[in-house]
Amino acid sequence: MVVVIQKDSAAYRSFTEMPEFITIGRKVAFDAVEIDSNRVHLNLIHRIFIDGSIIDDSTIEARFRSHQPEFDEQFLLKKTNQYPNLNRPQTPQPPYNYESIDINYYDSITRLNYGGTLTVPKNLSSEIKYPAIVLLSGSEPDDRDNTFGAHKLFKVLADYLTNQGFAVLRTDDRGVGDTEGDFKNAAFNDLVEDAAAAVRFLKTRPEVDTTKIGLLGHSEGGLVAPALAAGDKTIRFLVLMAAPAIRYKEIIVQQLKNNKICGVNAATTDSTFLNNLAEGIMTSTAGYQSLSDYEPGATLAKLKIPVLALNGDKDLQVAAQQNIPVIESSLKKARNKNFKTLILKGLNHTFQTCIRCTYNEAPFLEQTISPEALNIIGEWLNKSVNKKK
Repeated sequence: MVVVIQKDSAAYRSFTEMPEFITIGRKVAFDAVEIDSNRVHLNLIHRIFIDGSIIDDSTIEARFRSHQPEFDEQFLLKKTNQYPNLNRPQTPQPPYNYESIDINYYDSITRLNYGGTLTVPKNLSSEIKYPAIVLLSGSEPDDRDNTFGAHKLFKVLADYLTNQGFAVLRTDDRGVGDTEGDFKNAAFNDLVEDAAAAVRFLKTRPEVDTTKIGLLGHSEGGLVAPALAAGDKTIRFLVLMAAPAIRYKEIIVQQLKNNKICGVNAATTDSTFLNNLAEGIMTSTAGYQSLSDYEPGATLAKLKIPVLALNGDKDLQVAAQQNIPVIESSLKKARNKNFKTLILKGLNHTFQTCIRCTYNEAPFLEQTISPEALNIIGEWLNKSVNKKK
């Protein structure tokens, strides 16, 4: 955590950057800043507090608290002129051995401008066309790289897949970066249309083999991908990573069981409480409301295209044992003859090799994604998608 405290002519002000949790460079201002000769109190929307004792002019002994009881830590704030260096060895750095093109495109159906990055294998002939993949993110408003805790999951995925011979498109979500729109008020169908807009854009690119376009969806992106593929026959393959396959309310109930929420250890609380709490969450946003009656299994049961579905057995957000069997049974119902489902040992929701495997550990891990998961995806794509060189 980086805490900046500044004094204006009349009062102190303060903001924090939490590079382990949110994008570096995104400053979050504290609502209230109280400082005297001995004490520091910082308050953020009545939910996050830092209380500290000033030890000397370079050290504050502090306590970080929030409305969630697992966030209650004591630490030292040390004065520094250097930003923390977070080691993320898998993040690709230029120069790349492929073309990386920052793109902007307007879609006439959604009436939005989108910003993103297209990566394409380098070639010496304009006649070569590559199969293409659109990366679809989860339930939070993400940038094109799916940045969390200084990890750039989609940048790492795009790098790997492009080196496997695929053109890869990743875009900023609605209202993030260079993409227009309002993510907070977007319904599920709006996200499906955003994915469709990405596919329409890929079809205009001369580098892309338009007969071999697929989708890779992570978490809620794994809901969006089948929904689009069920109605668009030009989608030829899917990779689903930690994709929900049961009703979203049941997903939330399981998440509540796995985490301490609202000051209550939900794992020891009766089912009525959990269901009522989940019902309240399902009415909290337009996105949740639009998923209240959605049956992912029914959509999966329409798919006959190649599908790879992966989950980590330590996933606390989309439990593998709840969802992978439904994906498998639904694809069997569709008489899909080319699908594979796997539960990978020791991996969390973002497919990192976890240590404590708790809900809050992921941003602190050095690994961005397990090489095993990458290799499985690459091998399956090479086998299931007939690439044209």
